[in-house]
Amino acid sequence: MLGPWREAFPRIVTPFLEEVDETLKLSLSRVIEEGPHRTLTETSNAQPAIFATSIMILRILEQEFGFSVSDRIQVTLGHSLGEYAALCASGHLSFKDALLIVRKRAEVFESAAKTAKQKYGDDVGMVALLCEVHHFDILLNDVRGFLASDASRNSTPDNGPPLPHVVIANINSSNQVVLAGSLPQIKGLLARLADFGGHDPRSVVLKEACPFHHPFMQPAADFTRKHLSREGVVTFPGLVPCISNVTARPFEYVFRDPCYIHLANGCIGRVNNYKILSLEAQQKPSFGGTLSSTWTRKGKYDAGLALALER
Repeated sequence: MLGPWREAFPRIVTPFLEEVDETLKLSLSRVIEEGPHRTLTETSNAQPAIFATSIMILRILEQEFGFSVSDRIQVTLGHSLGEYAALCASGHLSFKDALLIVRKRAEVFESAAKTAKQKYGDDVGMVALLCEVHHFDILLNDVRGFLASDASRNSTPDNGPPLPHVVIANINSSNQVVLAGSLPQIKGLLARLADFGGHDPRSVVLKEACPFHHPFMQPAADFTRKHLSREGVVTFPGLVPCISNVTARPFEYVFRDPCYIHLANGCIGRVNNYKILSLEAQQKPSFGGTLSSTWTRKGKYDAGLALALER
């Protein structure tokens, strides 16, 4: 993956990858280039790899093509992990601080997922549901209804086993919702949607061992709050504002809680990316494109991309 970038921009890419490896005290660049795939897709490697390659491309744009965030961009925003790339691009987080936090947070994610599996005995993960746009609101309302109803919390011969460990993790678009938690319980929810709601959405089990944006990930939220709350880690003002996944507003304008509270809440709370992008689209006529790269495979959850609006 990195070979073409290194060949095209050796002056920038080679020292950047050396910086990544030195910061993490491990050869992440070799894992990205050589694999094996199973090692690369482990959360503790995949997330820092996604983040690092995103910022690498931003560095190339800046140093090779004279791109300037402060001159060309009004706001940055990112999907889930991509929020860290967006915060780094907007000048609120240093690259080294963000890289270390992303790596260590990913390790906590892995540990929390293993703990949840051991405690409850179920495989955990994430499942995306897709349907026709005109049917999506009905599907989403029924999902919410099943998860919120007494029937989903109590086991009876009529309504089946309870679903206490399933949450809506992401609303990604006008026809896609992502569920997180116990995979057997998500399967049970899909059966109820078919039996009682007449729904037959396409379901895709994502290639993630961790149920992100789920209360199971509370240890990662605690870690994030602790490390981002240290003085000088998150700085204001940045070069440009960055939009929060949690509030859909710039971090600077979220007065009630500090920035690190919202980043911590993003580990365990729902992310409504569709709402965020819709609000931004209403304010400006068009997006300027991607500010950083998309590093993903089919079924991979974290796209690691930061979007920006042109001035």
